[in-house]
Amino acid sequence: MQLLREKIQKYFRSRELNWELADRGINQLRCQYRIGLRPAGAPEWIEVAIHFQVAERLRKGAAEGAEGNDAEIRKVLDPIVSQALSGG
Repeated sequence: MQLLREKIQKYFRSRELNWELADRGINQLRCQYRIGLRPAGAPEWIEVAIHFQVAERLRKGAAEGAEGNDAEIRKVLDPIVSQALSGG
């Protein structure tokens, strides 16, 4: 979970986004990490679920020194950030 958090924070920094991140726990039944995201100061949190397999690929990539795994995070977060920034 820590690596996942770091990758998300790196994503925000690379796009110069001032967003907050909160762990929302684990959904064992659906094999997902639950995370809350919101632009700093926004009243509402956006709930995001990231499958264990995505986190595992990030972990394996980090162990191998691969930076290409950032595409996994972009694939999940780009649509969410886009929608939030467009007011949707």
